[in-house]
Amino acid sequence: MQDITARKTAEIALRESERSKSVLLSNLPGMAYRCRYDRDWTMEFVSDGCRELSGYGPDSLVGNRDLSFNELIAPEYREELWRKWERFLPEKRPIHEEYEITAASGVRKWVLEIGQGVYDHDGNVEALEGIIIDISSRREYERQLQFMGEHDILTGLYNRAFLEKILARDAGEADRTVVLVDLNRLNALSLSYGYAFSEQIVREAATRLLALATDERKLFQISPERMAFYLKNSTDAGEAARLCDSIISALSGIQLIHAAGCGIGILRLDETCRDGDAILQNASIAAEYAARKGAFQVCPFEKELEERAKREKDIKEELLETLGNEGSRDIYAEFQPIVDLWTGRIKGFEALARMRSPRLGPVSPLEFIPLSEELQLVVPLGRRITGLVCDFLEEVRRAGHDDVYVSVNVSAIELVRDRFLDDFFGLLEEKETAPSRICLEVTESLLADNFDLINRKLGELQKRGVSVAMDDFGTGYSSLFRARELNVNYLKIDRHFIDKLVHLPPEAAITGDIISMGHRLGRLVVAEGVELEEQKRYLERHRCDLMQGYLFSRPVSPEAALELLGETNPAEPQPERGV
Repeated sequence: MQDITARKTAEIALRESERSKSVLLSNLPGMAYRCRYDRDWTMEFVSDGCRELSGYGPDSLVGNRDLSFNELIAPEYREELWRKWERFLPEKRPIHEEYEITAASGVRKWVLEIGQGVYDHDGNVEALEGIIIDISSRREYERQLQFMGEHDILTGLYNRAFLEKILARDAGEADRTVVLVDLNRLNALSLSYGYAFSEQIVREAATRLLALATDERKLFQISPERMAFYLKNSTDAGEAARLCDSIISALSGIQLIHAAGCGIGILRLDETCRDGDAILQNASIAAEYAARKGAFQVCPFEKELEERAKREKDIKEELLETLGNEGSRDIYAEFQPIVDLWTGRIKGFEALARMRSPRLGPVSPLEFIPLSEELQLVVPLGRRITGLVCDFLEEVRRAGHDDVYVSVNVSAIELVRDRFLDDFFGLLEEKETAPSRICLEVTESLLADNFDLINRKLGELQKRGVSVAMDDFGTGYSSLFRARELNVNYLKIDRHFIDKLVHLPPEAAITGDIISMGHRLGRLVVAEGVELEEQKRYLERHRCDLMQGYLFSRPVSPEAALELLGETNPAEPQPERGV
C-alpha cells in the first residue's frame, strides 16, 4: 500500500485550476491565444472566444489550417504591429496595441491586444501569449465624442474649436484665407419668430453653403450666427471674391436672409498668423463692418479695422462703467437753441448727449450712441440725459423763462418698452418738472416697424402735456403717407433739404413745399442745420416757424445756454421752489 493523498490533492487542485481557467476563457470578451513568433502569427492555441470575435472557430486558426491570424488583421496595421513586437520583445516588455481585424462576415472590429513573450532559459522567444478583446463599442463611443467635439450640434458642420485646431496645425503656412459670413439679423428673427424658426434658417443656410465646400475649402460653424470657410493653398487672389459672390447667390435664395442680408469678411493669412482666436476675431470684425455697410456687403480685413474695434471695445467698457455710476459726469448734455424765425427769441433747446472719458477724451455721439444701443444701454442713457434736462429746466425756470421747452431724443428701444410711460413720468415727478416743458423727438425710421404701438404712446404723451417732434422729416415715405395720423406737434425738416437751398435755385427746392404741407397738417415746422443767412431768408419767405443751427449757435454747455437765453429773452428771475 502507498499513501497517494498528496497526489490526489494535486490532481484535484489541477482540475479546479483547469475548470477556473475554462470558465475565465469562456467568459472572456475576446480570445486567449498562444502563437509562434513568425510573420503569420501561427496559432498553437486559441480559446473558444475566437468564434464570437472573428467568426472563425479555433480549429480554423490553429496551425493556419484555414487562414492565418495575420490575414485577419486589417492590412494597414500589419507592418506596424510586427515592428512593435520587434521593439518590445528584446526588452521583455508587454504589448498593448489597438488595431482593426476583419471578421468572417466582412465587418471590421476594433480589438485591443495585450500580450507578452515566452522565453527559454537563454532568453530566446519560444512563443507569444496574450488576449485579444473586442473594443468596438468603446471606439464607437470615442468616435462619437470626437465627432461632438469637432462638430456643431445644430448644423453638423465642423465647429470653431476644430477650426482653431486646424489653424494651429497650419501655423506658419502661407496662401491661406478665412471668409467669414455673419448672419447679423438672426437675433431679431429669434425675437420675432422664435428660436426654432431661426435655427431652421441656420440649417438651411448651412446646407446651401456646404455645397460650396471642397477638400481645400472647408466650412465651419463659428457661432450660432456665423460660419466661416477656410481656404488652403489659395494662391489665386480672385478665389475669395468669387466665393463671396457664390455665398451671396446661395443665401439670397432664403427669403428672410434675402431681406436682412449678411456681412462677409475676408482675412488673408500669412506665415505670421498663428493665433486661431485672433484670426477669427479679425475675420469677425471685417464681417461686422461689412454688415454695417448694408445687406450682402463684403469687407476685407485691414489693420485700421482692428484699431477701430479696439476703440469700440474701450468705449463700451467706459459706457458700462459710466452708466453704472450715478455720480459719473462722463456722460453729459449740451443744448442747442431752437429760435423763433419771426421774433428772434429762443423758444426751446435740443438736448444732445455727449461723452468725455478721462482715458479716451471726447467721444463722438456717432460712436457711443450706436454702441449703447448694441449693449442695450440706451435706456439708462436716455434716463441720464432726461434727468440732466430736468435739472437744466429748473435753472431756466429760476432765470424767469417758464415758456422755454427742451426736446430730448428717444429711441425705439425705449419707446416700445412696456414701462416707458411710467418710468418717464415718474422721473418728471421726481424732478418736479412740468410735462409741458418737455418735447420728445422721434425719428421717422423709428415708426416704420411699430407705427401703431409707438403712435399710440405718442398720443398718450400729448394727452399728459408732453410735446412730440418728428425728427428728420421727409427722408422716407412713411411719414409723408401717414403724416395726418401722427401724434406730433412739430415737424423737423431734415438738414439734407436745408443744405440743398445753397446749391439749387429757389424754384427747384422742395423745402417750401414741405413747410406748406406741415402747416396744412396743423404742425409747427422746425428747420435743422441752418448755417447761412441765405438759408434763413428762404425759410422766412416760406413762413417756416423755427430754426436750429450754427447760424445762431452751436450746442453749448448748460451755463452758456443760460447766458444765451438771458441775452436773447430778457426775463424776471423766479424764486427757488418752496420759497
